[in-house]
Amino acid sequence: MQPSTIVILIVCILALASLLYGVLRKFSRMGWAAWQILFAWCITMTLDWLPEDASDGGRMAVGLAVFFGAVVGTLALGGAVRLAMLKRKTPAHPAWRFFDRVLGGITALLDYAVMALVVAGPVLTFCATAITPPSFFGNFFESGLWTNFLGKFALDLFLITIFFFAMRAGWRVGFARTLVIFIMMTLTLGCLVLAVFLTVAWGPMTKFAVSIGNAISGIDSAIGLAIGYTVVTLLLFVVFFILICVLGYFIVKLIRHIRFHYFWGFLDGVLGLAMAFAIVLVGTFAFYYLACALSNGAIFTPILSALDNVNIEQAAQYVEQIRQLIQTVTEYTEGLQDWLKCGPVSDAFRILCMRWVAV
Repeated sequence: MQPSTIVILIVCILALASLLYGVLRKFSRMGWAAWQILFAWCITMTLDWLPEDASDGGRMAVGLAVFFGAVVGTLALGGAVRLAMLKRKTPAHPAWRFFDRVLGGITALLDYAVMALVVAGPVLTFCATAITPPSFFGNFFESGLWTNFLGKFALDLFLITIFFFAMRAGWRVGFARTLVIFIMMTLTLGCLVLAVFLTVAWGPMTKFAVSIGNAISGIDSAIGLAIGYTVVTLLLFVVFFILICVLGYFIVKLIRHIRFHYFWGFLDGVLGLAMAFAIVLVGTFAFYYLACALSNGAIFTPILSALDNVNIEQAAQYVEQIRQLIQTVTEYTEGLQDWLKCGPVSDAFRILCMRWVAV
């Protein structure tokens, strides 16, 4: 059996399993992320209609604005539709129950297809733009499906998916809960440091640790002393950690009470969404900046300048090896900018990061 036949068979089996799952699960009980992501993706595709003579700055600003609006809009629309369905009190019509299962199967298939495309999109675009495509792709990259559709928007789908799930998680968890988690982690680390400090610096705890070490017989005194200090540190840490858990319990109860209030709950969700968007945005810019710096060799400029100032004859061989390594890496990274152009929104990130790299 040919490898391509095996791949097609596996894909068909997974698709059938997804279809059966959706029919049994029903549309009304499933998540709608795939529909929302596709809707936002279609909105960002309209950026391809921007005039060709538009400035880079204008194209960048419009692209990022449409991208943010599309993700937030689809999240809000999906939430509004689900809320309306949950408030429905009348029994469902038999026709709706039938279509509920049919739509469930379609949604499950769509989830499967979208997730597969999200993963495959960056890989395919990288093969088509940054490196020489492997021979087994054949004429796929020359087909209209690729040149007019997938090749132009694949990276935008990947970005939309990342931002969509991050912002949805930020809305559901909320700003206050995320802040509490961060504070609790910080306090836990601080309690561990405090426990170590008290064990070493506070007389009663030091004496207690020494007495435990001396009570252990049959081992070296240094090892016994280390065990004593470890035991006392863990005991102090457990006491502090219990206090933190009690404090965290009351804080979480307070946050849940606030979330039940419509205004404060809405504000907490919006702030959590904005925080999630900001975190992912910073990470995205960092990735695009690194890719742009690799594509034009800016990241290697200070290294090459330092190598030019190396005058030690013994290091000449190593300097040349480093230069050859940089040259090899550059050959593989020159096409990164073409890869980042596979989507209007992705191109907007690229334009902005290229300006920073050029500074």
